[in-house]
Amino acid sequence: MATFKRRTWTLEEINVWREKYGHKIQARELLARFVIAFLALYIMSYILYRYWWMSAIYGLMGVLGTYLWVLPAEAHRVYEMQSYRERDRFTNTFTQMIKNPARSFVSCLNEIASITLGELGGQLTTLTGRLRSASEKEGITAIESLKRQYKKDISFVHYLEQIATIFAFGRINTNVLDQITRQHNEVLIERETFIEDKKGPKSELLIMLFMTFFAFFVLSHVFTLENWINLYSHQPTGWFCNTLYFVYIGIIYRIFFKNYVDDEVEEINY
Repeated sequence: MATFKRRTWTLEEINVWREKYGHKIQARELLARFVIAFLALYIMSYILYRYWWMSAIYGLMGVLGTYLWVLPAEAHRVYEMQSYRERDRFTNTFTQMIKNPARSFVSCLNEIASITLGELGGQLTTLTGRLRSASEKEGITAIESLKRQYKKDISFVHYLEQIATIFAFGRINTNVLDQITRQHNEVLIERETFIEDKKGPKSELLIMLFMTFFAFFVLSHVFTLENWINLYSHQPTGWFCNTLYFVYIGIIYRIFFKNYVDDEVEEINY
């Protein structure tokens, strides 16, 4: 599991994340996201500033923020969840297969690697190839390398430790495998519940923003549009207050979105 660092990403780099467990972002989808971001910021800023060129600047800032920040974070979020689901499927399938005394360790691993999707499938295929002819030390080193890539997934790391034990000593502790598998299943359910629970606050935030700007829109017509423009929107005081307000909601949205795309419920830092 690659490490995600928030920085400037190119479209090609965003697609690298998406392709690990999905597909490239389509031109139609990308255009739709940019149009929505532009129109949302354009309309909100025009209600306050009443300058089309100022609103166009805000709209372009919305497009830029979507490209540099929102799309990478969302691509990584989907990658993390899909990766976790595949790891969970692996632990469930391997635990069942290895209980069959007629199956060898390598044959189980090889069959699971062939049906595992995305990045993990490739990693398991590579691991299986290395373990076929590896010494005890080389095999453990190969498994340790895989562990380091998923070090934040505590249950999966423990599961790989059991796999290393099976490879090195041939001892299969089915009770421990069952226990770790159940733990991994439970964490997956917690993550899915956590994601679902965050949809409510997201909707509430969007409704709050809509109501706020709708209130400004109504207010501008209550005092007549001419008075709103001449006495507020086109005055230095209006510019200052409007800019301050946009900075405020920008900070609020950034903090909220950072927490919204973080779905970790079980994490360990090294």
